[in-house]
Amino acid sequence: MVLTFIIFVFSSGVLTSPGLSVLAFFNRKEPIATGNYPDHQLYFWEGVTDFAEHQLNIRPDYFEAIFGPYKDKPFYFCLSQILRPKGRGEVTLRSADPYDPPVIDPKYFSHPDDLEVIVE
Repeated sequence: MVLTFIIFVFSSGVLTSPGLSVLAFFNRKEPIATGNYPDHQLYFWEGVTDFAEHQLNIRPDYFEAIFGPYKDKPFYFCLSQILRPKGRGEVTLRSADPYDPPVIDPKYFSHPDDLEVIVE
């Protein structure tokens, strides 16, 4: 607790970072100067593992498998996202009850081009 207070007061260390430090937008096939919008985004993120578990909302067993070796250590990693996916998901009503949450099926990678973009 005291260490966390000192880190915040003196503005040093990974806890004083906003976390998301760099964003990159690009079109993998053509330069953006042609007027095309970017089709890909990269997030460069830094932090400490105990905060990441709550920020990323990952199942505990997955979190342990990925971040277990780095427990209590600072980390920096890159996340990627397709900005204009070709696959389309669905949102449907679960029932006639307006208080029931909808059924959301994002259908990730339902179009083969989306998988190509993320792998490339």
